[in-house]
Parts: sequence; structure tokens; C-alpha cells
Amino acid sequence: EHVSALYDYDATFEGMRRIVTALFADPSYPADGHYVRRRYESSIAPGAWESLAAARFRRPGLEPPVTPSSKR
Repeated sequence: EHVSALYDYDATFEGMRRIVTALFADPSYPADGHYVRRRYESSIAPGAWESLAAARFRRPGLEPPVTPSSKR
């Protein structure tokens, strides 16, 4: 449920409330409408999605990361 809240965010206020619920064990955060509204507004600002999505892209032709030689 929490993982899907993070991956399936639909840019709605309730979608942001689900994300805040997933991120915080303290239920006062998702219950705080002002806090959720602030997070929501930040998420829909021009360029917000693009800047987060860019972190998932890899440069074309970039070698894949080296596999660690030992397990942790």
C-alpha cells in the first residue's frame, strides 16, 4: 500500500496525503491539512515532476555500474 502511494502518485491532494501517510509513522502529519497542502503545492509547481523524473534517467552510452565484488 505504501509503496504504491509513492510510485502511483497522481498529482492530487489525496494522493499527496497517501504519500505523507507512507512517509511518516506519526499520524499527525497526514492529518495536518496545511502540511499536506504545502507538500501538494510543491509537487505540482512547474518543473517539480521533471526534476524528480530526471534522477531516474541514465545518460545514453553510460556503462552500467560495476557489480560489487562482495556481499553486504
